[in-house]
Amino acid sequence: METKSSDSKEPTSHDTRRMVRTTYIDKKSLVWDKRYKSIAEVPDELPQATIVSCRNKMRIRVNLFMILLTALAALAMVYTGKERAKTGDSVEKRNLEKHRQLRAAKLEEDRLSAAAPAGELGK
Repeated sequence: METKSSDSKEPTSHDTRRMVRTTYIDKKSLVWDKRYKSIAEVPDELPQATIVSCRNKMRIRVNLFMILLTALAALAMVYTGKERAKTGDSVEKRNLEKHRQLRAAKLEEDRLSAAAPAGELGK
């Protein structure tokens, strides 16, 4: 049987010694996560585990922010819908009015094309 030696040179996901170059966004994330006081203090290379941990926290924060925005947008739509219902406005009424206007425009177009002489249509 063949066994893998523990002194393999390939880095694993638990290898904290592997250093990764930090990007500007990583530096901003580390400062926002309060691991460093300013962007200038963040080193150019940090352990991969530190970067991954900070990115995961940022991902969670962004997701929570998006959930909050979605909930606020839903509440705003409910509020505006109730306000419009009080005034008698509805999607059905808007749709009927739109179709009424489209039919009137089509009738006007048909009336103009029927009134035009046959020779002028080819121009």
